[in-house]
Amino acid sequence: MDSAIDFNAVIALTLDYLKLHFTHAEWSIVRVGADEAPKASGSHFEHPTLDAELQAITNKIRADLLVNDVHAPGGVIQHALSGEHGDTTQTTQYVAIPLLHYPPMLYGFIYGRSVDRNLLENRADLRLLELIASLLNSLLHAETQADFQARRAERFETQAYTDAMTNLFNRAAWEQLLHQEELRCERQETPCAVIVIDLDDLKQTNDAEGHYAGDQLIKRAATSLLQASRKEDIVARLGGDEFGIIATHCNEYDGACLLQRIRDLFKKEKINASIGMAPRQPSGSLKKAFIRADQAMYKEKRVKRGSATARTLENPFTPGHQTV
Repeated sequence: MDSAIDFNAVIALTLDYLKLHFTHAEWSIVRVGADEAPKASGSHFEHPTLDAELQAITNKIRADLLVNDVHAPGGVIQHALSGEHGDTTQTTQYVAIPLLHYPPMLYGFIYGRSVDRNLLENRADLRLLELIASLLNSLLHAETQADFQARRAERFETQAYTDAMTNLFNRAAWEQLLHQEELRCERQETPCAVIVIDLDDLKQTNDAEGHYAGDQLIKRAATSLLQASRKEDIVARLGGDEFGIIATHCNEYDGACLLQRIRDLFKKEKINASIGMAPRQPSGSLKKAFIRADQAMYKEKRVKRGSATARTLENPFTPGHQTV
């Protein structure tokens, strides 16, 4: 049976158990997408401050991740909020059980809330939640490790789909791996990004120095992309002078760092390229992210060409420009 299906089933059973054990509280699973507000499911409760509460909890957990690198497995966050409700003051108590992917990245949390009553009646209740937190995070960790192993097996199977010149994946492998990663993103709601790279000077290099020099430029670009990317990323030569990267488990910050490493290495190697990046939207797909990254790459290329044309018009006696 699929380990991801097992985890979702365990989450559902856990919520059922918590609702039976803590009958005075409301419980839900909150999924945290890469670019969208946290969303609660598994409960029917609604109230005006819910979105603000969920966002505050999400921000606190993410802050803990940044400061401590990891949130201790089995950790439970407790808090109380007071607010006016008509002529009375209500106190809302909540607990959150963070659920983390590995390497540490917030998947979501189990969220419980109780109005005007202690959510946890005694220390045994807290110990129970800590045990549940530890078990769920261990299961999620095991699922993530299983996915890493499955990803390695998939890449081994696609070794036949390698580009002869660069030993990167070719376009056929790219399409297959893009589809497989999309299935994981849909299942686990993990952030992912796509980067498209197009070499600016390949034609000029071929024309001026010959195809051997052009081939060396392609190989240097491939080596730089492998050096810049992480071991879990997928790097492919899509054809000609175009490359692509599927950055797995990649949030906005990680994507920006990866993009900067590529630009820095290309600058060091004197490789001119146009680059576009797009994150996978939680309501979209990796295929759509690929299209948006490609569009961003061509936009950067057009800007470069426009700047070059403007410089030529300012100085018509630039070498290579002929006047009649």
